Amino acid sequence: MSRGFPGFFRRRHIEDLSDIKEDEAGAPNARVEQLDHYGFRIAVRPRDVEARKKCEEKARRRAERWMPYEMSRKLPRDSRTKALIRKGVPHGLRCWVWMETSEANSIMKHYGADYYKKKLQDARERSAVAKQIELDVPRTFPGHAWLDSLEGQKRLENVLLAYSMHNPSVGYCQSMNYVVALLLLVLDKREDLVFFILIALIERILFEGVYEPNLVGCQIEMKSLGDLLSMKLPKLARHLDSMHCEMSLIATDWFLCLFCTSVPSEVCVRIWDCIFNEGPKIIFRVAVAILTLAEKHLMKIDNAGEMLRAVKLYASNIHNRDKLLKVAFGGIGSLSKTTIGRLREIKKKEVDALLAYRSRHDDRKRPSHQPSRWDTAEQEESVAVDSDGVSSIATAMSGFSIDWKDLPDNDPHFQFGSPPSFTFPQNNGTE
Repeated sequence: MSRGFPGFFRRRHIEDLSDIKEDEAGAPNARVEQLDHYGFRIAVRPRDVEARKKCEEKARRRAERWMPYEMSRKLPRDSRTKALIRKGVPHGLRCWVWMETSEANSIMKHYGADYYKKKLQDARERSAVAKQIELDVPRTFPGHAWLDSLEGQKRLENVLLAYSMHNPSVGYCQSMNYVVALLLLVLDKREDLVFFILIALIERILFEGVYEPNLVGCQIEMKSLGDLLSMKLPKLARHLDSMHCEMSLIATDWFLCLFCTSVPSEVCVRIWDCIFNEGPKIIFRVAVAILTLAEKHLMKIDNAGEMLRAVKLYASNIHNRDKLLKVAFGGIGSLSKTTIGRLREIKKKEVDALLAYRSRHDDRKRPSHQPSRWDTAEQEESVAVDSDGVSSIATAMSGFSIDWKDLPDNDPHFQFGSPPSFTFPQNNGTE
C-alpha cells in the first residue's frame, strides 16, 4: 500500500507517533485510507477523518461568500480579499483566483499567449537541463495515478523545460518538479497557466535567489527563520541549538517545495492561497505555526536526526488545515514584512561573506579540474536520493550548509554587528 503515498509520506501509515504526540494511541492499524481532493492517497487516524470532514463543511459554507465575486469575475480591491483568502479559496475557483492574485494573468498578457509554446520548442532543441528533468519527473510524487501516467509526466516535463529556457539563470532546481506537479493538479492540468504562475512565483513573489544554482536565497530565508524562531519560540530555538540542529535540516523543503512535500495537499493549497496573495511572509508564519503546534513534543527529543524525523512526521499528519492557519495568523503574534526584511538584510551579508570566504578557500584547495557536485545528472541523483530511495531536498542541500566554524576568528570580512532587537506587539491578527 505504500505506493500510494507522495514523496516521503510513504510508510508513514505504519509509524508510531506517540513519541511526538502525547495523545497518540500508537495504533497504526486504526488508520483509514482515503483519497484526497487532488488524488493523493492518505492514511489518517479516525480523529483526523473527522477533522477533514469539518474542514470540508466549513469550506462549503465559506464558498457562498465567494459567489458575488465568482459571478462578476472580479476580486474585491480592499482588505476583504485578504480575509476571504485566509479562510480558504473554494477548490473550483483556485485556478482563477491564483492567476489573479499572483499576477500571472498580467505576465501572460505581457509575454503573449504563444510565449509558452515558443519556449517549450526552444527547450526541446537546446535545453541544458533536459537530462536532469527527465530523471526527476518519474520520481515526483510516486503513486499518484495521474502523475505516474505518461500524460502527467509529459506535462510536468514540458513546463519545467519551458521555464528552464525562459529563465536560464535559474534553469531547473530540484524541488521545482514538486511545485509544478501540484500546480498542474490544481490548475486543471493546464501547462500554459502553470508556466506563467511559475514565472510569477519565482520572479515576483518569492525571495530573490531561492532557486538559483547556489541557493543563496534559500540560505538567507532559512537563517532568517532561525533568528525569527529565537524571537517567537526561544525555548525551542535554544533546544535546537543545543543539539546543533540547523534550520537547514528542518526547513529546506519548506522554502524550496513550499510545503507540498511536507503537509497533505489539501493543507498545502490553503497555504498557497495565501502565498500567492501575500507573498513569502506566509512561509515564515506557517513554519512558526507548525513548530508552535509541535513544540512540547519536540522539546522531548535529544538528537538532531530524531528531531528531523519528528518534524517531518508531525507536519505530514496535519490534516486540520483550519487549525494550522488559525495558529499561523492568530497564534504567533505580529510578523510584518519590515521585520522579515531586517532579518534578511543581516543574513544576506552573512551568507554573501561566508560564500565568498568558502569560494576563496576552495580555490586554494581545488586541483586544476574538479567536477562540480552537479556536473552530471547521475552524480546529483546519488546525492538527492536517501537510503529509502526517496528524494530528499535536505540531503541534496547539505553540501551547501554554511557553518561559522569554517571561519577564522580574526578575519575582517566577517565582523558583523549584533542582530537588532525586535519588540513584537501583541497579535492583532492583521499582519
